[in-house]
Amino acid sequence: MPRLIHSRRKTQFFAGEDLLALQDARLKEISAWALSCVPLYRSRFSGLVPSDGAGLDSLSALPTLTKADLRQYRAELTALSYRGLRIAKTTGGSTGEPTTVVKNPKSVAEELASAWRGYEWAGVTIGDHQARFWSLPPTTSGRAIAALTDLVCSRTRFPAFNFSEPRLMAYITRLKESGADYAYGFVSLLREIGEFSLRSGQQLPKVKCVITTAEKLDHSDRALIESAFRTRVYDEYGCGELGTIAHECERGSLHIAAENLIVEVLDNDGRPATDVLGEITVTDLTNRAMPLIRYRTGDLGVLSSVACVCGRELPVLREVTGRAYDVISNPAGTRFHGSFFTGLFAEAKKNGMDVRGFQVVQLAPERLHIKVVPTTNENDLLLAFVRKNVRERFHPDTEVEFEYVAAIPRERSGKIRLVKKSETH
Repeated sequence: MPRLIHSRRKTQFFAGEDLLALQDARLKEISAWALSCVPLYRSRFSGLVPSDGAGLDSLSALPTLTKADLRQYRAELTALSYRGLRIAKTTGGSTGEPTTVVKNPKSVAEELASAWRGYEWAGVTIGDHQARFWSLPPTTSGRAIAALTDLVCSRTRFPAFNFSEPRLMAYITRLKESGADYAYGFVSLLREIGEFSLRSGQQLPKVKCVITTAEKLDHSDRALIESAFRTRVYDEYGCGELGTIAHECERGSLHIAAENLIVEVLDNDGRPATDVLGEITVTDLTNRAMPLIRYRTGDLGVLSSVACVCGRELPVLREVTGRAYDVISNPAGTRFHGSFFTGLFAEAKKNGMDVRGFQVVQLAPERLHIKVVPTTNENDLLLAFVRKNVRERFHPDTEVEFEYVAAIPRERSGKIRLVKKSETH
């Protein structure tokens, strides 16, 4: 890891043409590997990719990979010739479509090296203690694993489900006791804590910085969090299937980790474009266990044609839109983050109760309508699992009704809102 991080400190200042040459070589390597070892690509790349791989000049001619593909063809996306350790990750998915990806250890190390470089831009170093405002697995075993991970990674976790004032007060007390060097987590929870701190006069402890992730950070969020924490906010962009994709530098640009990823933004006609809002599509250049080539994230953004004044020629995502979850309140007025539901469905998937997608609509404080896109058959066990956990962890008086649907409708922005309030609520 130290060697990779040291390498990232050098490559971040590569000239643009040198970065492109690095990407071109890595793309040829991973696409040649995919063609020879991955069944799905063997069929899809036939006639498009030569045996020695496709370079940047032919990337846009390759077919894209969707979340539906990842779910449907997971076995066919796994490299047959790869015999090393596979690290599996199941993500709830910001669009309500749980997915599982496997990565090889070197790919994970490459991702972490880029992430730590991004943290260095914010003044964070390896070994600094993190206050992690994040989700918590719904099961006892999942929480035990999370606790062990937090211990190893020097993190104090603040679960992102309950936003009551007593809980926020307890969080501030615990944050002071933790001695955290920096804060990291969901925009919405960090904003809630910031608002409570300013409103109540309970001052937050000083930290090096706040790193926001997982949700869209707008100007008002940034200003409030910076005011409450009395430090600077640095934003991060990523997705569960690929890990972190881009980090904000000291001059405010969201730089893509170009050494291990190629990011395209596809316009309405499916063509790569800069300075135009479109779908963020990513190629992982390092994952040999399950290559994701031209993977459509479902997120919308703008790829800038202008280099950052910081001197790094790493590509810049000028804007990322459509990543915020709604926050809903139970009948007692306690607020819950949307990741509460992604955690439930991700845990259900791990236990063999899978869905293609879901959406939670709050019709009233005590009434939830959950739309479910089934895999093949309706699953009464899944419904019972979700209803039980909602009543135990959200509120015991909650009425949960289910509707099987063919697809979850998209918003005008093109995103699927995972959790939302009804227009009449």
